[in-house]
Amino acid sequence: LTGGGSHVIAIDRESRVWTWGLGFAGRLGHGDQRTLHEPRLIERLKYQITLDTAAGEAHSLCMTVLYRLTITGSSQSEALSPFSLLGLPLGRSDKDLNARRQVTPPGTQLQFNALACAQLLQIGLPFYHDDVDPIPDSDNLPFKDSVVLIDRSLWPGEWLKLSTTDYDFHVQMSPSGQRLSRRSGLPGRLLYASEGRWEAPDLADRICVFEDLVNSGKTTPNDLTPAILDLARKFKEAKGLACLFILPKKVDIFVVEAPEGTRPLTPFGVVTHEHGMALKKHVKNLLQKQIKDAPGGVPADVADWREKREDYTGKVYYENEKTKARRRSPPQLTPDTQAWLLSISEDAFLQRLQAVLHRQPKAVIITQQSWRPDVELVELPEKLLESLEIPVVMVTFEAGEELKSVLASGSQPWVSMEIQPFGGVYAWGNGTSGQLGLSCIENQNLLAKSENIVTGETTCFASQPSYLAHLHEHQVLNMAGGAAHTAAVTQQGEVFAWGAADGVGVPLDGPTTEVPMFVEQLEGIVKATKAFAGHNHTFVLADMPFQSVV
Repeated sequence: LTGGGSHVIAIDRESRVWTWGLGFAGRLGHGDQRTLHEPRLIERLKYQITLDTAAGEAHSLCMTVLYRLTITGSSQSEALSPFSLLGLPLGRSDKDLNARRQVTPPGTQLQFNALACAQLLQIGLPFYHDDVDPIPDSDNLPFKDSVVLIDRSLWPGEWLKLSTTDYDFHVQMSPSGQRLSRRSGLPGRLLYASEGRWEAPDLADRICVFEDLVNSGKTTPNDLTPAILDLARKFKEAKGLACLFILPKKVDIFVVEAPEGTRPLTPFGVVTHEHGMALKKHVKNLLQKQIKDAPGGVPADVADWREKREDYTGKVYYENEKTKARRRSPPQLTPDTQAWLLSISEDAFLQRLQAVLHRQPKAVIITQQSWRPDVELVELPEKLLESLEIPVVMVTFEAGEELKSVLASGSQPWVSMEIQPFGGVYAWGNGTSGQLGLSCIENQNLLAKSENIVTGETTCFASQPSYLAHLHEHQVLNMAGGAAHTAAVTQQGEVFAWGAADGVGVPLDGPTTEVPMFVEQLEGIVKATKAFAGHNHTFVLADMPFQSVV
């Protein structure tokens, strides 16, 4: 049992979480703010294995198991040093607990008490889900003998995807351009049109990304829109497929609309500066590789072009020796990648997962997309969970990239999946002072707001448990909740704290911190083993590096 300000949290013998008491600010975790006079099971966590709980004045936390994925190699020709990753269980942890057995992966002498152990198989799924053929060209794949790795599907929205990276480039297409197909999107070759280096013939039959606006000095949608529309008209005249415009720094993505009566343009839209620069970096790496791999370091796209000067003016121009075509700017080198502009109207994650589970793999690993790279608890349908016997686990985007790189190396990796009895932290209740630690999780808003119409005070809260992704890799051992702050201790003996500044123990620029802060003052001095929190203060129990003289 754990007691909060006016509520109680309990763990039963089946490691499930129950709460009751005052329900204001969602501190009971049932999706509402009702007060309960008797214990009620938190449905969202009922299949998780909960080991510990903590409560503050009006917020709650619990610690659950994570799954440790140990990767070993089975190829004699490609050596692989074993390494481990952490995953968040999404399925029936209660069943997985009883499915464990002693295993030794091939090519090793390691032993694991694993709930699944098999060779890793990556399944590439199409951008658009097809109920008739959800997993194309997969009839002969060894699902039943493998741990299957799949990407989480794209979220609803508009995206630029490339064949050479898993990064999700988020775009905002204009309603004044032609609409993208909801079934196939728009495929094409990509051209990154650097400012001052492109000419109209370069744009034909290309999906082009322009950076002309980045240094334009324009910073508002009203100023940027005319320039975007002017370039979009030129692009249409050049017979391009679609175009995107990188916005300047600190300009939020917005919808570009042409004046009424404007003739429809080719598909066009905008992309944030951050994603535009990530795209530019990726294209630069592709072009450097093409130059390195080309004979003599000169790719075929530019091999026939020569720099020349006009006889009378001395101005530089470029001429193609074979076609005699001329241009003022240097010839463009097209990156060797296939591009797709996609419009996703619905999240197909559950349909994809069910299609994979139907093939009866040993386990399923879901890797997050770059748009939301952190792991999160995804609620699966109760009907699916009731009969689910296959372990399902989610890993971060970065962990997924690491698994894919191992597969690409040819080392034939095996995955041994174990239960780690600590590490996963969920939080819910009042988060007005940042004590939940759920803010600043990339492209996720886990907090709701309510305003007291009498006092005007605003309360930020989460009425259901949400996974505290900031601490996913830190292997938390226990937590403690104060009036408006929280502290946690990790397996490595580190201390993290967040919420109201009085109890955090870290110098802050403001009265609160909404993300866990590492208490670096204790680093290298002691190894913390347990945290305790008072109203506005925090204690930790620690192993000292020397014996007391008392």
